[in-house]
Amino acid sequence: FSDAGLGSGTQSYTGGVAKLAGGTWNTNCLRQHLAAPESTAAEIVGGGTNLNTVIFGNMFLQEHRIRQGKPTPFYVDSQSLMFVAKGEKSAKRSVWLIRRVKVLLEAVEHNEIRPIHVSEKDMMADIFTKYLKHNVWFRHVMNLHNVPESRSAAALAFLEKEQKTLTVMLKQAASAHDVP
Repeated sequence: FSDAGLGSGTQSYTGGVAKLAGGTWNTNCLRQHLAAPESTAAEIVGGGTNLNTVIFGNMFLQEHRIRQGKPTPFYVDSQSLMFVAKGEKSAKRSVWLIRRVKVLLEAVEHNEIRPIHVSEKDMMADIFTKYLKHNVWFRHVMNLHNVPESRSAAALAFLEKEQKTLTVMLKQAASAHDVP
């Protein structure tokens, strides 16, 4: 899973989650070294960064004779990155961006990755690139830790009940200390 976000000011962020057999083996939350002028550039930079993790994982599996010669699924939630990874000439802005696009294109051509578009609700790397509502964040964390949906729903219900109880207790404490 690969994602990027434009931060406040001049910094952009890369988020990534690498899974093997359903278990997470690597997560990334990195500050990008160049200021991305727009989200497409940030996604391309993030894609290249997360590609390094995929290449390492592929090499590790190849050394253990596990790799089957199939490209690794590379989940992105950016349509623009999908457009670039399919070889269309969409990045004509600057030399540094074109170089990064070529690296992604080579990975697709050499069957290292197979870019797959996923909706934002299924993008686990979002927890590393932006603020999320609690229930969305919690769902991604449960998926990241490979917790079944039924257990995560029960845990979320418990946390919501605890939050309501805490809110009531805080209101009672605040009203007890009010001075007329």
